[in-house]
Amino acid sequence: MGKTFSLRRNYVILQPPVIDLKDRWPALFECSQIEKEFRRVTLKPLQSTFLGKLDQYTSKLLSLYRRNGGAVGKKLDETLDVLNEDSNIESRREVVIRGLKLYLGGNTGELFKDYQVFNDDDAAAVQEALTTFVLGIFVVSNPRDGLPKQAGIAVEGAEVLFGIPDVAHACTYLMGLIYALELRYPNKLKYTFAAFQKIFLELEDANKTISSEVLDLKVCLHA
Repeated sequence: MGKTFSLRRNYVILQPPVIDLKDRWPALFECSQIEKEFRRVTLKPLQSTFLGKLDQYTSKLLSLYRRNGGAVGKKLDETLDVLNEDSNIESRREVVIRGLKLYLGGNTGELFKDYQVFNDDDAAAVQEALTTFVLGIFVVSNPRDGLPKQAGIAVEGAEVLFGIPDVAHACTYLMGLIYALELRYPNKLKYTFAAFQKIFLELEDANKTISSEVLDLKVCLHA
């Protein structure tokens, strides 16, 4: 993959359908290669940077969420209700990320879709629902088989990755794919992805300017 990087980047900037990229470079959609491709593009490690900053800012973000009032504050309170002293790091990260989408405007359903699979019809319904995805994460619980919750990524109506153990890691891989495939931020998710980019990954990009909402959040976190 390293040897074909220049060829691949020349093809990516033409913005072909993602399914074509997956057919041509299937390895690019493997977790390990997403990490490596992100480093080739940005010169930064993906997961350690994103998750490290997410953990660093968790306490401040939770404090900001709890101080928020109005309808957004009520939704944030409902999101935070799942946390307790026994919550593990994966649960805390997920709550912080889901809360971030609410804090910056909109609802978590614009980035995450949650499904429960009890039978084959439910599984088929999930696959059908993915055809409507532009860019996002789907989370599947499978009570029927007693399997742990797993996350996946769908782009342009197609599943491109599945089997990710938690939401926070799914967000890292999604950001990796955005940079690897030169994907644009959907309008309803632009603030959330800008926060991922500029706060958790500490990346600047002339084509992805910072909004006042994200800038204000960044200032609060560094205060």
